[in-house]
Amino acid sequence: GTAATMMVSHPLDTVKTRVQVQGWVPWRTLLHRPFLGITPHLVWYSMFNTIRFASFAGARRLVEEKLGFHGWVSAGVAGSVSGLVTGASLHPFFVVKAFQQATSTPLAPACRQLYEAESWRAFARAFHLSCMRFPIGVGSFFAVNEVARPSDPKSYFQRAAAGGLAGATAWTLVMPLDVLQSRLMGQPVAPHRMYHGAVDCARKLLRQHGPRVFV
Repeated sequence: GTAATMMVSHPLDTVKTRVQVQGWVPWRTLLHRPFLGITPHLVWYSMFNTIRFASFAGARRLVEEKLGFHGWVSAGVAGSVSGLVTGASLHPFFVVKAFQQATSTPLAPACRQLYEAESWRAFARAFHLSCMRFPIGVGSFFAVNEVARPSDPKSYFQRAAAGGLAGATAWTLVMPLDVLQSRLMGQPVAPHRMYHGAVDCARKLLRQHGPRVFV
């Protein structure tokens, strides 16, 4: 199931990342070698849902027992904790994926370029943004899903619609951070880096493209 999902979704993710990093360049460039980065993406995705749901279940139990929160509040708080755990633990895979997609570099050369130029710090590019976007994204996903999900487990269409609404809400909230993260993770290695942190990146993007660059 995971491999089949990646075969469909990864090329779309590659196009998204390249648009965020390079802008609307010709389609031939956007679609060039669309499966670059699929190996770290596959590892990331395989572990993402396992860590996300396991940490969510444990965090929600603690939130309800220790803090007394229930319903969508407990779902949102537990989701934020789950997002922080997931985003922080899997971040290096995210960096390699985005760097491969943005620079059209195969896996081994990409890892070598990152490490030789920036040492282990290369695999922590935009780490603080992961620690922001995933708590926001996962927390809002579980909170909205908790509110919108029907009580009848056989209401398959309504449950699917609730999941879709939750996903759309999460992506809307994290898209500006996703743009910044793609730019920082996908930029060339030192000494040719274009941005020196998230604030510098945001300022330059706003100056060059205006607020629409974040959507």
